[in-house]
Amino acid sequence: MADQQKGLGERVGNEAHDATDTGNPLKIGGHANAALRSAVGEDDRVDLSCDLAGQVRVVNDVSTPLFVQGDIAHDATSSGNPVLMGGHANASLPSAVGENDRVRASYDLQGQLRVIATGSTGGTSAVDDSVFTGGATNLTPMGAIFDATPPSVTDGSVGTPRMSSTRILLGEVAGDVAHDDPDAGNPVKQGFKAVEFNVDPPTVNADDDRVDSIATPQGIQWVLGGHPNIISREYMTTAVQTVDPIIDSISAGSQIVITEIEVLTSAAGSTTPKVRIGFGTSAPPTEPTSGNTVDEVVLSHPGIAAGSGVVRGNGSGIVAIGADGAELRIANDVPTGGQITVLVNYYISTL
Repeated sequence: MADQQKGLGERVGNEAHDATDTGNPLKIGGHANAALRSAVGEDDRVDLSCDLAGQVRVVNDVSTPLFVQGDIAHDATSSGNPVLMGGHANASLPSAVGENDRVRASYDLQGQLRVIATGSTGGTSAVDDSVFTGGATNLTPMGAIFDATPPSVTDGSVGTPRMSSTRILLGEVAGDVAHDDPDAGNPVKQGFKAVEFNVDPPTVNADDDRVDSIATPQGIQWVLGGHPNIISREYMTTAVQTVDPIIDSISAGSQIVITEIEVLTSAAGSTTPKVRIGFGTSAPPTEPTSGNTVDEVVLSHPGIAAGSGVVRGNGSGIVAIGADGAELRIANDVPTGGQITVLVNYYISTL
């Protein structure tokens, strides 16, 4: 039969070039040889050339370049199967080529694609929260820049860390809870700057500047008692008083905080006046009866001798704190022939 006569006859496709495809495909063969076939004339019919393993031989040269081109355009949705990519394996880097020249992918002798990091990548990537093994897990080295006056960057921009001239990475420790917000998290250990005895601590140029906390060379913190806005007030009377204010006009939401108070009588007096000073909106607290107590009293004396006085506090701590909106008032006997003087150091605290 005709289909058993090998090498006889000629099989011709039944669909012309550029016609709609129909029917079944025809299995093709070729000519196996160890070397390339001899050249033929242009437009001659040729055998399909295969190597001795039966693989089709494809020759890529300058006149008829061969390239594999994907069927999915850039920025289009991915589909289909990927094309396996190969390259050139070599022990060392290949020679440099001209700019915009076509190049081969470079692999090491284990078939791993060679990548040279240029300041943006390197080391080994790791999944977030993955286990780190000391002495085994690779790291990406991090660089920093030494710059005494680093430029600012805009919000959301990438920046380079800073270091000192001795390559010590610089950083800023900042709390994660703002002033006047509810406290949360763990505290940051605080340090101090040592200042010798008999040496003035450094000053700043303006309010709200950042300053160092100071301590003795032994690490004991220097502390200055009092308040940065102490008010010193003097009050005097030569007559009997029952509700007279020493510090008044205290608005709601404010409190008087006393750090020191003195009551003095003049030597010219001929009596020993009783003095009571305390907080109240209209009068000082009433003297308690025998065996009882009363609050809001700042200073009280049953009879101050002429030319003497009474002192509470020294300005380095708090002596008394008034209630919200309370004023400081005095009640005293008449200092016959003399006067009573009150000296008070205080500040106003806002609730």
